[in-house]
Amino acid sequence: MLSLPRRYDWVRLLVPGAREQIEQLRTELRQHELSLPTSTPDIMVVALPEEYREDSLFRTELPNLSLRNQRVLTSAYQYMQGQIDAGEFILAVALKKSLRSDRLYQPLYEANIMQLLLEGRLGAPQVDFEVHTLESAGTRAIETYRAASLAAVAKGDAAPHRAVRDLYEPENAQQVTRRFLDFLNQRMAQVPPSDVAGPARAAPTQQLRLPS
Repeated sequence: MLSLPRRYDWVRLLVPGAREQIEQLRTELRQHELSLPTSTPDIMVVALPEEYREDSLFRTELPNLSLRNQRVLTSAYQYMQGQIDAGEFILAVALKKSLRSDRLYQPLYEANIMQLLLEGRLGAPQVDFEVHTLESAGTRAIETYRAASLAAVAKGDAAPHRAVRDLYEPENAQQVTRRFLDFLNQRMAQVPPSDVAGPARAAPTQQLRLPS
């Protein structure tokens, strides 16, 4: 799970070949005085590259959120730059303390651009995107986030999916953690044991649990 800094272009996480395809697309658009900017999700869950699976940085439990450990968490994305295949973006999350009507469409834009690039341009499987907020009353967020993914519509998918997979309103931090672990366990269970290049590289039979 990566915490990304503000205004960070998540395309930088892609392996060189995939990133070059996106940069080629942007170059073509610039010839028409157009751009395709990305908007940064607050959290990105990606598959851990093989060379880091035994690295103590990613295998050592952090006992607390001291300043030092916070720096470890906020800098982890730097190790992943240029390391992630298009199909290894597992989940993106926009974290909002509250949603206002004028903020509803920012996560929708983030999700659609990510899916257009990863699914539409690079051929990745479905890219999941969620919005987590403490308050959305009075915003029609539930109706807004039923919007179909533009990538799925453009490709004419027989089973199109939402751009925003779900709107989640947790009551506490424990619920957020439980949701992450349940989601990852569900995704890992869908990956055959021999599929080491799939979206979840950990052993599919290994269950992730909260510490007791």
